[in-house]
Amino acid sequence: MAAHTDALQAAIRDNMVQFYVEIGTSNPQVEYVHDDRITLYMTGIPYPMLNRVIETRVTSVPELSDQVRDTANYYRRNDMPAIWLNWSLNEPSELPGLLEAQDFQKIGTMPGMALRLRDLAQERADIPNFEVKQVCDKDDLERYARIVQAAFGFPEVVSQAFQQYFMGVGFGENAPIRHYLGWLDGVPVATVSSFVHDGTVGIYNVATLESARGRGIGGAITLHPLLEAKAIGCEAAILHATPQGYPVYKKIGFQELVQVEMYLMQKGL
Repeated sequence: MAAHTDALQAAIRDNMVQFYVEIGTSNPQVEYVHDDRITLYMTGIPYPMLNRVIETRVTSVPELSDQVRDTANYYRRNDMPAIWLNWSLNEPSELPGLLEAQDFQKIGTMPGMALRLRDLAQERADIPNFEVKQVCDKDDLERYARIVQAAFGFPEVVSQAFQQYFMGVGFGENAPIRHYLGWLDGVPVATVSSFVHDGTVGIYNVATLESARGRGIGGAITLHPLLEAKAIGCEAAILHATPQGYPVYKKIGFQELVQVEMYLMQKGL
């Protein structure tokens, strides 16, 4: 059981790493690094979530100190704000102090959750006049990006970035990242994305417009890619929860296994 839990914990991190590697490799305008030391990306758009260090794999404290300094300077040279993720799995305990010394400040903690798909007992939710359809063209992708923007309160630049980068990844049944719209009474009101890596499906960008909340739509649209992944033989599902989504995911059966601290460096520091 412990070994299985360890594998799920690693999958929570590894799926996110590969999700952003997929976006980076599909979009030449995104600068990204993915090697044995670090995974990061920079879009050139001055919004923190669009410039992130996903993971550092350096364990030597002197080398880690150099890595943090050099990475902070990389974002500073480009006048970009950045977020650094500190995983509870394997980061050296010195990392938070090294980040703070480079003007990164902790802004919150994000739970990493996992579910063994064999334990998924729920079927598709029966919500009158609600259906989930895969995003298959540019118009639907714009609808998807607008919903994510509105639901999370992102600025316009994030909606534009989502459209650009997900267009680079592509659409269709064979696309590595799949996006879905939830339609209520013929109007798009919710989103979700999925990414399969090494037998695990990652769930991203679960969002419901405020006007459609309180009807079970968030849970219903999350279930859709989970059931698809289970049908093709995936063994597990992972996601990273917001406070609003956390109780929805717990109800589906997800368990919190990882804590991810988020550190922000404002641009120009």
